Amino acid sequence: MKSSRFLLLAVGFSAVLIAPALADWDRVGSVDIDYRLERSSQYGNFGGAVDRVQLRAVGSDVACRTITARFGDGESRDLWRGTLREGQPINIDMPGDARRLRSLDFLCRASGARGARVEILADTRGWGPGWRPPIGPGVPPVQQPGWNDNDWIALGSARFANREGETTVDGANGRHFRQVGLRPRGGDAQCRAVVIRFTNNEKVSLPVNGGQPMREGQLYPVDLPGWQRSILRLALACRAVRSDYASIQVYASRM
Repeated sequence: MKSSRFLLLAVGFSAVLIAPALADWDRVGSVDIDYRLERSSQYGNFGGAVDRVQLRAVGSDVACRTITARFGDGESRDLWRGTLREGQPINIDMPGDARRLRSLDFLCRASGARGARVEILADTRGWGPGWRPPIGPGVPPVQQPGWNDNDWIALGSARFANREGETTVDGANGRHFRQVGLRPRGGDAQCRAVVIRFTNNEKVSLPVNGGQPMREGQLYPVDLPGWQRSILRLALACRAVRSDYASIQVYASRM
């Protein structure tokens, strides 16, 4: 009996020794996943190196054929495949020294009829507080005719490479707006569409600047249709133009 107790204590002590240090999980965004329709969604708002990512399914289970990481040196690696169970997060280590993560590509589908989303958290331990682009009130004001700081608020920021990717911006939080506005930073950008998901779970895809390139520093308003104006989140399908990367700052107006 004593030897059994000693063995159990030893095993418990060993588990404590090999348990990893607590991660500094920083929520960076999410991607929307469609019901049954398996499609590729990309999240690209990583501002630097990360040690690990954590993925959480919200709304239903999410079945993924593959989740692929693309790194700053142009390399890509399949990280994971399987089913993300709602409420059961998974942690994925970045391979080797390839930790400057550029984007995650999700080839997935949701099991729930209303779709789902995958919350993305990054372990940025040791990389300091300035590892990602500014979001929210820290976004610098727009300097252009007609701009009024009292009319527009910053919702977030998304970073894109020179091939089209999709990124979700979550800062609306169900608030009621009449317009959203996009402003490129760090270079010109082109957006095929902004997809607005409303609080009633309906969504609409709206063109941005007629699909033409947007000039760096200029704000491009997008009117919201009818009475569907309580925004849950936005998804941008964009790319950088004439540069390797560009960020798009997202604003919204009640006026």
